[in-house]
Amino acid sequence: MGRPPAKALQLHQLLKFFENHGINPQLTRQIALTELPDSDKRFGNSANWGDYILSLSDPEPLLRQLIVYEDEAGYDLEITPPQ
Repeated sequence: MGRPPAKALQLHQLLKFFENHGINPQLTRQIALTELPDSDKRFGNSANWGDYILSLSDPEPLLRQLIVYEDEAGYDLEITPPQ
């Protein structure tokens, strides 16, 4: 068995993060969030996170930070070039 494609693994890591973290002003030591939703929409799940991310004018930097954060938590997201 080989590794899943890098994009699929990144999506999986993001979904795991969304299910395990609420939407808080200081998400991690390195990541601070702005433009927070109402308190009833801050629970950690993919629907709330999806709504929050879609409300951002430029969500790409946040998504990249979350992928890097999950990598630092012990998940290998490096892309290995085919040989």
